[in-house]
Amino acid sequence: SYEIRDELVKTTFAGPRRAGETEAGYQQRGYDAYTREAILALARDHIGYVEASSSLKKMGARFSEASVQAVIEGLVAEGKLAPGQVDVRFLSMIVTGHFGERDVANPENPSQPRSGAAQFSAELGAVADQVATRTDTAGADVGGPEHHRFDEPGGDRFQATYRELLAVAEATGAPAVLRPHVGEGAVDPTPGSPYRRDADRTRTDAGELSHVDRARANIEVLLDAVEALRAAGDFDPSKVIVRFGHVTHATPEQARRMQALGIIAEVNLGSNVATGSIDQTIGGVDGRPARAEQLDDHSLPTLIYYDAAVILGTDAHGVMTTTLAAEYRRAHALIERVLSGEQPVRVRAVDAPDRGAPVPGRPDERALTVADLEPEELRRFLHAYEKLYADARGYYRQRPRPDP
Repeated sequence: SYEIRDELVKTTFAGPRRAGETEAGYQQRGYDAYTREAILALARDHIGYVEASSSLKKMGARFSEASVQAVIEGLVAEGKLAPGQVDVRFLSMIVTGHFGERDVANPENPSQPRSGAAQFSAELGAVADQVATRTDTAGADVGGPEHHRFDEPGGDRFQATYRELLAVAEATGAPAVLRPHVGEGAVDPTPGSPYRRDADRTRTDAGELSHVDRARANIEVLLDAVEALRAAGDFDPSKVIVRFGHVTHATPEQARRMQALGIIAEVNLGSNVATGSIDQTIGGVDGRPARAEQLDDHSLPTLIYYDAAVILGTDAHGVMTTTLAAEYRRAHALIERVLSGEQPVRVRAVDAPDRGAPVPGRPDERALTVADLEPEELRRFLHAYEKLYADARGYYRQRPRPDP
């Protein structure tokens, strides 16, 4: 989808070619037009603050600070945007492949082996430079389809990324954001098959979808890395804001650890439905897509139970045709399902040893219905929708600010 979008932007968004216009100039006009439409869409959706992830190359060549600011100033001059109506920030992207290896091979979707130390160091340095020098760049994103299984060397690289951003934050006096794309997984087609959201999906020997198993494993690696940073005295949430993007398949224990570390959970329900990160089949059977969206397998109720900070996002506003209003409606519906007794909440077995029901295949977890919740636990769900707004306001207040 992203590749198709980029080709459309480069070849159609600028309209007719101008006499004597170079190919580079024509493509840049396309990206400026795309930027314009994206900002207008955000304004229509009443979104006043956005952090958009973009690659190093695009940040330098397509979305320079000057070109984005020129688009905004043009919209203000035309009366289509109020000054300060949409605050556009960027996250400079480091690709997921730096942090692990592809664990499910597929000739239909090949990937490069993990980069060497020199390449990673050079890319990290370039990202840190953008964060330090561009007032519209809030931090770094570890992005790309989550086909790679993170490992100990990847955890070390994540710590290096955090420390690099910490140095930038201390030098500039402004907090930085580190937003790894983790815990969503990316559906693995069976060998030789093209990607299909609801069919021909690879499973583990135990029968679990491979991307779900990988998603949980990757969250574990990054939590270990953050805990190692804290143990070394290098973890400062006031200077580097850590936000785990998606955490779709976080376990109860992982949700508890995120809350203890102050890691923000960025929840993207509509995106997870669109990509099939959350199983959208009837009974988990390949080739039998459900008619209605299914959110039952998402970790949001567990994150709420453990009082983790949660903010909702659209993930890919244009590509996924998601809106923030729709995300709040989805979250509200899921919370209401918990309160109505239709949706159980997965918790650690040690937190409810004599309540609820066992979770098949997960002996360390229990499933609680609303009738099983103690008063304080119930209160978290009764006020969960309010807390989503409170967490969003808190993040907005803490956001990195440009130089005056």
